[in-house]
Amino acid sequence: MTKHSVKAKSPLKDKPLRQAGQSLREERERLMDDKVLIWLLAAVFALYVPAMEWYRWWMSVPPQPWLMTFIGIPVFVIAVWRLSRLWAQLQ
Repeated sequence: MTKHSVKAKSPLKDKPLRQAGQSLREERERLMDDKVLIWLLAAVFALYVPAMEWYRWWMSVPPQPWLMTFIGIPVFVIAVWRLSRLWAQLQ
């Protein structure tokens, strides 16, 4: 048996260190997934539904824009308020 046929062991014994900023990146991704996206979708939906109702009204299709606006505006305001509070954490 020659010296070179012996199986070499890795000199690394510990797990690799985390990358710089990895914890911050993971927290940012968690915040986006858990909190920001739902409110962003709520804000878009809150504007989309009344916009479609106003379009139906404009095109003489029996509309209900006041009902959709009554529902959409509070949802939109709450969503923007929540997003503005979360934006500071993302920065």
